[in-house]
Amino acid sequence: ICIDEAHAIEQDGRRFRPEFFSAAQNLMMLHNMMPEKCSIVCMSATFRRSDQNTVSGVLKRNPDHVMWLQLDRRRIGFTVGISGSPHAAIKRSMTSDYAKTRRSQTLVYTNSKRKAIDSLVPMCESVLATHKISGEVISLTGDDGIKQKMMLMEAFCNADLEDDIAVGETNGETDADSIVLPRLLAMPATSAANCGVSSINCHNSYRLGFPPSMHMLLQEFGRVDRDQTLEPGENKYTVELSFMCFVSIYSRVMRESNASDRRKQLSSLFDVLDVLVLPQKCQHVLMEEYFENPESIDERVACGGLCSYCRDLSGEVRAPWNLGRINRSYLTDRLICFFNGNTASPASLIRFIKTNRERIMEGYTMGDKSMSAVHALCLLLLRLRIIDIDVRETKKEEGDAKLVSGVDVVLRLGRLNDAMAVLNDAVWASVRTFEEERERGGWGGMNRG
Repeated sequence: ICIDEAHAIEQDGRRFRPEFFSAAQNLMMLHNMMPEKCSIVCMSATFRRSDQNTVSGVLKRNPDHVMWLQLDRRRIGFTVGISGSPHAAIKRSMTSDYAKTRRSQTLVYTNSKRKAIDSLVPMCESVLATHKISGEVISLTGDDGIKQKMMLMEAFCNADLEDDIAVGETNGETDADSIVLPRLLAMPATSAANCGVSSINCHNSYRLGFPPSMHMLLQEFGRVDRDQTLEPGENKYTVELSFMCFVSIYSRVMRESNASDRRKQLSSLFDVLDVLVLPQKCQHVLMEEYFENPESIDERVACGGLCSYCRDLSGEVRAPWNLGRINRSYLTDRLICFFNGNTASPASLIRFIKTNRERIMEGYTMGDKSMSAVHALCLLLLRLRIIDIDVRETKKEEGDAKLVSGVDVVLRLGRLNDAMAVLNDAVWASVRTFEEERERGGWGGMNRG
C-alpha cells in the first residue's frame, strides 16, 4: 500500500478535504483484513514531523523506518516581487517570457477560484494574443469535477509544443477513437494544480499573493524544473505580493470557525511571511531547513544567486524588502500620531507611508511612481507586530431593512508587554535604522533632541 503526497492528510484532510482522512482509514481497514500483511509506504517531498505524526495517528501505528532525503530545489530561480499591482507585474513578466520563447507553458497560482477564472484567464489570453501564439488558457480549481481535472492534467502534462496540434491529433488529423485535448499553454490555478501536475515544457510558475503555507509554496515551487537539460535558473518560480494580498488571506484565515485550525493556519501564514518578506539567510536554505530532518540540519552554503536574498546580498538585484535604512524616530512618531489611539484602514496606511516615504527611508531609489517600498514597509511593520490586523464581522442594512453580513478589516498599533511594540528596541533589532541630524529638529512637532 502506497500513500503518495501523504502531507495532504494533515494539511488538507481535517476540514478542506476530509475524504483524505477517510481514504487513509479505509486503506487501514483493508490492510487489517489481509491474511498476509503487506508493507505500507507514505511519501511526500513536504513531509514534516507534524505531518508524519498525523498520518501515524490515522493509520494507528508508528513507522518502522523514516527515510529523510534532501529537499533540493536549487536549480530553480526564486524571485519575490512586491508592488502595488502584483497582477500587472505577472502580466509584464509573462509577456517578456513569451517574447523569448513561444514553446513554453506557464502556471499562475492564486488562492481564489474567482480570481483564477475571471481575472487570470483573460490576462493570460491577452499575453498569448500579444505574441500571436496559438494555444488555450483554461483554469484548474478545486470545484472542477474529476473528469475535468484529469483532462486538464493530461493536456498540460503531455502537450506537444513542437507542432501546433492538440494532444490526440496525428498530423493535424483526429483519429476516430481518440479524444482530442486542448493545446494548453497557460493554466491559472488554485492548489488543485499542485500534486501531479508535471510538464517538461513548464519553465515558469507564478504566484499571485501569499501561499497559505510553506507546504503550498514548495509544491508550487516544484512544478518547474522537470526539464533537467536547462541551466540552473532557467526554470523560475516568482511570487508577486502586495500589502493588500496579505490582508486578504489573513482575513480569510480569521474567519475560520475552529480555533485550533485558525491558530495553525496563522502560524503557517507567518512562516511564509518570514521567508518571503523578512529572510535572514538564503531562501533556498530556509526552505530546506523547514522540511528536512530537524535533527540533522547543518550549516549549508547559500545558493549564490538563485533567490532574491542572495541576489540582493551580492548586489546583483535589489530585493523588494531592502528599504535601505529606516528613520525609526520619525516613523515611530508619525505612526503614533497617525493612529492616535484609534484604528485605521489598510488603504489609509498605504497612503500614509506613501506620503512620508522620503523621510522614512534613506537611499531608496526605486522612483516616485514605484509602490514597492510602500507595500514592503507595510508588510515589514506587520511582521514585526508593530501593527496588527483586526477582522470583525459586521451587519449592514441594505434595502427594505435587509441585513447583510460582511467583514470589516482595520489596523491598530500592536502591543508588547502592555506597551506599544513600535517603542520596543528588541522589535527593531533586525531592521537597519538611522537617526537624522539633531539640528533638523523634531519629527512632526515632537522634539526628540
